[in-house]
Amino acid sequence: MVALLLFLVVMVDFSSRIMSVLSDGVLVAGVWLLLSRC
Repeated sequence: MVALLLFLVVMVDFSSRIMSVLSDGVLVAGVWLLLSRC
């Protein structure tokens, strides 16, 4: 039971970290595309 809760907490933390990394990547890609067009 405790192991399951720990696993869920780790998965939520991991997925939120992946989401922040992905959004950062999209932001950087968008800025890079805008700069390269100029």
